[in-house]
Amino acid sequence: MDISGINSFGGIDWGLSWPAFFLGFSIGAVIFTLAFSLIFLYYRHVMNKTGGFSLRDEVA
Repeated sequence: MDISGINSFGGIDWGLSWPAFFLGFSIGAVIFTLAFSLIFLYYRHVMNKTGGFSLRDEVA
């Protein structure tokens, strides 16, 4: 039984690709979380500066 053929499928060494995939997924999740947090904080800052959803300066 060829043991070396178990860890390779389609020319891809899964022993090396899984850590890379996990690391890439983790970095992507962190970047997405930071981006979403910045967008939320910016939106909240704009809403607080403009007085929320009230249309004080506009003719409704």
